[in-house]
Amino acid sequence: MCVVKMQLLLITNGSSITAERKRKVRYYFKGNFGQIINLEKDFRGYIDVKLVVISESHGLVRGGEMIGSESGEKNYQPDKISSKLSNMISNYQLGFISLPKWIFLDIFKPSEEKDLTKRFSPDSIWGLFVSQTVLDLLNYKMIKEKNIVLITEPRKGVARYTNTIKKEFLRKIRETIDLRN
Repeated sequence: MCVVKMQLLLITNGSSITAERKRKVRYYFKGNFGQIINLEKDFRGYIDVKLVVISESHGLVRGGEMIGSESGEKNYQPDKISSKLSNMISNYQLGFISLPKWIFLDIFKPSEEKDLTKRFSPDSIWGLFVSQTVLDLLNYKMIKEKNIVLITEPRKGVARYTNTIKKEFLRKIRETIDLRN
């Protein structure tokens, strides 16, 4: 029997503090971005993680890409980023999103026609560390109808996540893995 390792889409934003030279995305952003790298490592203990970063200066970039003036999008273009994420999101059964309110509203467009949360797969599991304002805009009826497990915590300040949401999300991942084996 072949066991396929689950994959998680980790979506976050870059930081204003960056490396001085071209590097892979996960090493280019500095400051509190280190919290995301630690979170990615914690998740990697259970599943494959695809890191995607939304940056004002580089647009949408993947964690393993080299970042510099010629990589990624040339700048922050919400409609382009939204379109690319729309194609990615539906391919994942697990996702974790940690974004400030303004980026989430720009890209995910909750309660609008192009609401990216509508792209969450049925029976998928998503962790959302976003502002309470964003959580209030989500279509919980659609989420329930699609049997999506949503683990949320309101984001306050600049923290990328809390231990509470991380532990709850990891617990749900372990449960899911145990059920599949």
